[in-house]
Amino acid sequence: MEADMAITTDRNTKWAKYYESQKKLWYDPSVSLAVKAVVRLLELHRSDSKGWSMSVRMTAKLLGISTNTALKAISQALDSGYLEASKRI
Repeated sequence: MEADMAITTDRNTKWAKYYESQKKLWYDPSVSLAVKAVVRLLELHRSDSKGWSMSVRMTAKLLGISTNTALKAISQALDSGYLEASKRI
């Protein structure tokens, strides 16, 4: 029973951290709408249990923005820590 409580508490802590970071992102007026949209789109597009995988072109197409705007928003999200990448090209 204690193990179940520890797991539940751990999940609650993770969700609390997730929502806190979402609030930081969405309530910050200095973060562009393109960055917010890219972060949310990538959250919705899980490729597998290891993370997210989506091309810049697909991101731009789905958001209705140019590839340059999408690339700029992705770079800003990475630089700000809203996204993480195992490799940057």
